[in-house]
Amino acid sequence: MLNRSKSNYRNPSRLKSRFAFLFLCVGLMIVMYSCWQETKNDPLSNKLVVPLTSDPTTYDPVRMWDASSHGRTSALLYNGLTRSDIEGNVIPDLADSILISPNGLVYTFHLKRGVVFSNGQRLTANDVRFSFERLLLESPSSWVLERLVGATEFVSSIRDSSEMEQSQEDSVFVNKKRVRISGIRVIDSYTIELKIQEPFAPFLSLLALPQTYIISKDAVERWGEDYGQNPVGTGPFTLKKWQPDYYLLFERNPLYFGEKPKVESVEFRIIKEELTALAEFELGNLSFLPIPDAEYQRIISDTKRSSHIVSRNMLNSYGLNLNCGKPPFDNVLVRQALNHAIDRQTILERLLNGRGTLAHGVIPPGLGAYNSSAKGYEYNPEKAKELLRQAGYPDGFSFDIWQSTEKSALSICEAFQGYLQEVGIEASIVQNEWSVLKTAVRKGEIDSYYRAWSADYPDAENFLYPIFHSEQPTTANLNFKNKKFDRLIELARATQDPLHRITLYQAAEELIIQEAPWVFFYHGTESWVYQPWVKGLEIPLIFNGDKMNDIQIERNNSFDSDSSIEG
Repeated sequence: MLNRSKSNYRNPSRLKSRFAFLFLCVGLMIVMYSCWQETKNDPLSNKLVVPLTSDPTTYDPVRMWDASSHGRTSALLYNGLTRSDIEGNVIPDLADSILISPNGLVYTFHLKRGVVFSNGQRLTANDVRFSFERLLLESPSSWVLERLVGATEFVSSIRDSSEMEQSQEDSVFVNKKRVRISGIRVIDSYTIELKIQEPFAPFLSLLALPQTYIISKDAVERWGEDYGQNPVGTGPFTLKKWQPDYYLLFERNPLYFGEKPKVESVEFRIIKEELTALAEFELGNLSFLPIPDAEYQRIISDTKRSSHIVSRNMLNSYGLNLNCGKPPFDNVLVRQALNHAIDRQTILERLLNGRGTLAHGVIPPGLGAYNSSAKGYEYNPEKAKELLRQAGYPDGFSFDIWQSTEKSALSICEAFQGYLQEVGIEASIVQNEWSVLKTAVRKGEIDSYYRAWSADYPDAENFLYPIFHSEQPTTANLNFKNKKFDRLIELARATQDPLHRITLYQAAEELIIQEAPWVFFYHGTESWVYQPWVKGLEIPLIFNGDKMNDIQIERNNSFDSDSSIEG
């Protein structure tokens, strides 16, 4: 019988494995401690520490798409010919002056002199041309510049060519022949002319988008595919360090041409959970953050924080998008009935703490075309029933509401569901990931879906044409077609007179209100809470409207010792 008593013998291979495992654990602890030390907020530092819910994937402008991470942070690194300021006004940026021809087709930009990239290279008009040609050739967002004369032909000639190269003089050659975009003309080192195919009043707004930021050709050629992790711009900050999934560190750019930032650095910490970020803020480790919905009432009720909250009506519109090409929503009376059936004000107050403005249409407050006197749909369930009877649905009907998997969206859709049931309409909620939802919407077969539309650029056109024009894809408008609306918005886009354009925008929106392709819900308000030592914080109206060079830190030791939020 074998003796199974314990032995003093130790297997050398097992010992080596244990030591290897021990060393691995110690190594991981050192790395984690190092990351913690680097991201810890030094109370005496002149550094802002700000949360990001997701890690940017790249800082190459032609591949940036996520407004919350790319758009917000890339504004610190880059400049465009124009930019949106805090209030959403489109102003010159790298351009010193801008001339627009009387017919609205030719834009002449005189560039600021003395601007250099963070690598010391001088910025010229050739950099603008290089950046725009590269955007058209390589970016999924090439639509931003597709209005340029010759843009379509330029892209087609490159993609259909058997041989393409780019010279040191920024010229693109196809089969040994130079190819240019006829709508881009470099007049001299500091003057560039852009010509568009037809008048488009918001064109300068498009040139403020992150995709149109001006980049260094030398840096792109040096880094190749890795340029997105090694960006070179002309902005007030440079990217010093990037630890994926942990943090990004931006440092003040000593070569910046504009007003120098008042802080030495900005650190963006990747914190995916809102409540985790709030806990870090309460410990004093974050400079400011958006207030989570679940904690809004607690924070605004805290006497220590009431004077350290900023709020702004944002450029967005929330509502239930109805499939106007499918019964019963092909009947305008049914669509109007749904707008009367839901008590939107009560939902806004009870589920969203009143953080928003009730929507009468789709254009949000903050834009010049917002019509505060527009007559929307009051809550009137009896009128909703009468409209259903007139439409041929006296006993109601059933349909599906599609939505994303967000909890806040679910609670809102459940409230819609309850109110609709009171007028005889049975609504079933279908939850799916955004990718699945987007595919279903594109096919145009679903009944409805709850959505939010946020501005790409601060112009009412962005809330009208992309969503409701007949030529837009099903993804945007779910089969809404109205020729009169199409004519109005087309005329508005081509109108240079801003006051006349506002009149046309409001007339186009009035048609949308009457036709009711949405159940109009609300325009959201954003609120941020900040530490008492943070000064000059404002919420930008557009996502990339703040370069953070006006925010500063002024310490007050009497408050710093007790910075937590009272429960």
